[in-house]
Order: sequence, then C-alpha cells, then structure tokens
Amino acid sequence: MISGPFIHFDPTATLQAVMMRHPTSPLSIPGTSTSPNVVSASDIHCRVCERQYDGSQHFGIDICRACAAFFRRSVSVKKTFVCRRGTNSCPLNTVSRKTTCQKCRWMRCLNVGLQVELVSGHRSPDHVKQPPRDEEKFEMEEESIRDGDESDSGSEGKPFDRMDPTPPHEQTFQHIPLHRPIPTMANPNLLLTRNSLISKVLRNYEEFTKNRLELELSLPHIQQEQKMFGSTGIPIVKATRETVFEIYQKQLELLHIFLRSTFSEYEECDVPEQKRICALFYPVLWEIESCYWTYRNMPATSDCEHFLMCTQTTYIDVRDVEYWLGNTDGNSAEDINTIKTRLERLLQTARTSILDRMHKLIIKEFEFVTVLALNIWAPRNHQQSCLDKAADHVRTTLFDDLHYLYHDELRIENYAGRMGEIMCLFTEVQTADLSSTIQNIFFSELTAYIYAQ
Repeated sequence: MISGPFIHFDPTATLQAVMMRHPTSPLSIPGTSTSPNVVSASDIHCRVCERQYDGSQHFGIDICRACAAFFRRSVSVKKTFVCRRGTNSCPLNTVSRKTTCQKCRWMRCLNVGLQVELVSGHRSPDHVKQPPRDEEKFEMEEESIRDGDESDSGSEGKPFDRMDPTPPHEQTFQHIPLHRPIPTMANPNLLLTRNSLISKVLRNYEEFTKNRLELELSLPHIQQEQKMFGSTGIPIVKATRETVFEIYQKQLELLHIFLRSTFSEYEECDVPEQKRICALFYPVLWEIESCYWTYRNMPATSDCEHFLMCTQTTYIDVRDVEYWLGNTDGNSAEDINTIKTRLERLLQTARTSILDRMHKLIIKEFEFVTVLALNIWAPRNHQQSCLDKAADHVRTTLFDDLHYLYHDELRIENYAGRMGEIMCLFTEVQTADLSSTIQNIFFSELTAYIYAQ
C-alpha cells in the first residue's frame, strides 16, 4: 500500500499484466491484431529514405543502417553534395540507392534530427555547392561502398531494397502516422556515465509515468468502444471533465512519491509546504506533459492538428469541447460559451507556443525532464519562502548538468543556440496567463482537493 499525506492508492496489477489484457498494446502477442492503427514491423519505414526496414535505431533516430552509414561517411570525409536535378526535393525511395540524390538524402538526414556532433571529431559538410544552372541532366552518383555490413546495399546485405509502390510525393505523409515516437535520447547510454540530478529526475520520471499509465489502464474510461491508437499502440479515448478529474485525483499520491524520491528539498518540507508545491506544479505538469505526449504519440499532420493529449490515455479535440464539458446542467449558456472559448484558446496556445517548439527542437527526453524540473523550482514559485535558496541550488545543479550533457556527452562545441531554445520553451511554460487559465479550467477542483487532504 502506497501511503503519503494526500491519498492512498494500491496498484493491483503490474503494468505488463494490465497491458497484456489489451490486444492493441505493444506487449500483447505480436501479429495478432488486425487493427490498421497498430504498428507492425512491416509498417516501419526509415525516416530518411522511407524504405521499409527492421525498425532499429541509429544515432537515436528510426533510420535504416544504410542511411546511418551514409550519414557517418558524409560527416567523416566532409563530402560536398550537389542536387543533380537542381530541385532539392528528389525522391529517396529509388530502385537502387546508387540512383539516389545524395544532396537530398543529406538534407533529409538533417531534417529528421540526425546530429553531426554525434559523429565524433567532425563537422557538418554544410558547404553544399549550388548546382550549375545549365545542368539539367540527371547524372547518377556512384556512392562509395565502405563500412562492410553498413553499406548502402541495405541493412540485410541485398543489392536492392523492396520498393514501396506509393508515389514518392505521397510517401512522407502516408507513412508519418506509422512511425514510432520521435526518439528521446541521441545516445542510449547518455545519462549512465555520470550520476547527475538530471539522470535521477529521468529515472524517477520514467517510473512515475509507468505507474500512472498502469493506473489509467485500470479505469473504466479505457473500455470505451471508440478509441484511437498512438504510435506506442496504447489506446487513447476522448476526454471528459469527469474522467480527467478522476485520473488526476488518483494520480496525486504518485506525484508526491515522484517529488519526494527525486528532490531531497521537497522531502524535507513539512506537509503544508509539500501540498503548496503540488498545487502549484500540477497545472504546469499538465501543460508540459500534454504537449510532450502529443509530440510523442501523434504525428504532425493535418489529421491530428486539432488534438491535444490530456493524459496518457485521453485527448481533447479542439473542435469538440462540448464533449469535454460533459453534463452542463445548471450552467447558463453564457457561462458554457465562455468556458468553450477559453478552452479553445488555451489548447491552440499550447499547441503553437509549446508543442510546435518541441517539434522544431526535436526535443530529447533529458531536455524535457529538465524543463519539468526547472518549473518545479522556478523562482516565482518560491520567492519569499523557506525554499528560495534551495530552489536556487536545484536550478544551478540542473544548469551544470545540462552543460555536461551538451559539452561532454553530446560533444556539441557551441550549444548556446539549443540551450537558448530550451530556455525559450521554459519561458513559454512559465507564461502567467497560460498557467492561470489552465489552473481555472482544469485544476480548480483538484487544488481544493489537495488542501482538503
């Protein structure tokens, strides 16, 4: 039995046991589901060349071994590329890789998030020549076949990869929904070389997320017939106020456990101060996580541009806020319209100011949890409180860890630009108007519940 100063929650089943009961779960027996929304191995495509492949990751990205080898060689030997067609938009899923435009392949590598800094000791071949204007004829580029089993003949050593019958201009949009989540760490061992605060936050956050998912999958809302499935295969249903409040209420103790096990500063606080921190942080947690889960689970396509995930198993459709409101008996039409307008504006603002920035950054998981931790210990949360100096210390430690990760682990010589973008994201999350709106719409009842315990 988990105990704490708020509520009591006793998990009755393991995550694996719960997930195994859901045929759409990635933990269920593979190949038995007939749902078109569940990703199978045959539906996984390289994010660069769009060929079907085995689903492995290279440089932390879902790309085939051949494209990874191409990227590594290009950086290592500082190749200069020219688009022979002069369009900079050549199809990459060609019959033979030897006919693939290498300039367009290189640009695609950068666009999907491959980082030159991960190829140690080398810089980007960004000195790409402009093609001559009179060069209209497409010339085949023979690509050097090196690196043994990482040759451009494909990850299985065959001379040609299987062609996808989809026309090249349709391939990108058709296959994006079938990609697994955008990778969260450029190096799978990134945080294991140093016992940092960020690594502690990441480990405990993963446990926090797993326990919350287990709880959500045990609740009645997951039994709804109408579901959609994210790239992880977990069922996602449309959210209502009642469902969301029930989830948040039951997860409150798990939030307390996460904060207590991660930050000694929180653990040493008395109960009233812990409640104050939870009440302040819950709206911000929703603001960051809803955008991050949308970023991880839903493709950036027109089909999903109106969706924003609310919890790990629920989402809100901006076009149908009436569904989220649920039973509105006792409320005037004016009040309902006011809430609808504020909710619509809130969701659109969250997408444009936070979600779009995550897509632009291709944010890594350690960066996400850093923003999360910074918001717990933001200056405005602890000014004129007993935790003011402790919050300063936590933020300083997080910044030192970020420097180490960028400079020593990822070996980014000039990481100022990326650090600046992360701080811009932090600033957007801290926007007072957005936070207060989230508090009023989603968490007014929960805040009262926290202090009543």
